[in-house]
Amino acid sequence: MNISRTLLKNGIKEMISENEEYFKQNIEQALAVKLNDSIFAVRQEVANRLFEETQDTKPSEQLEEFVNFVETFKPGKFSFKDGSVLNITEKEKELLKDLFENLNAKNRDQMLNEIFANSLNFKQHIEFAQQTRKLQ
Repeated sequence: MNISRTLLKNGIKEMISENEEYFKQNIEQALAVKLNDSIFAVRQEVANRLFEETQDTKPSEQLEEFVNFVETFKPGKFSFKDGSVLNITEKEKELLKDLFENLNAKNRDQMLNEIFANSLNFKQHIEFAQQTRKLQ
């Protein structure tokens, strides 16, 4: 019995060493497929949760104000809630739009609460948007 096991183990080791490259390629491919499937499943779950969250709530006044700003504002002077005025370019408007689209829900709320309060907050968000764009 021991001889059979030894021969079997040796035979398996020999087969593995002869076909090692084939096994490595197949294992790498199988792992890549599983990893890709897992990433897709997580992304889908997050997207579903975000969709459910947005379906249950109506847009806030701040969100409506931001959407209106993005859709209708033409480059030029903009008056903030504190009475300060700032000259805003089309590029800055697009930077804010891109930033908003890439934030999570909590940070979007914070941005919406701060952005139109005064020109200083607005400038800080523009600077942050420029920095994040450089990182992409």
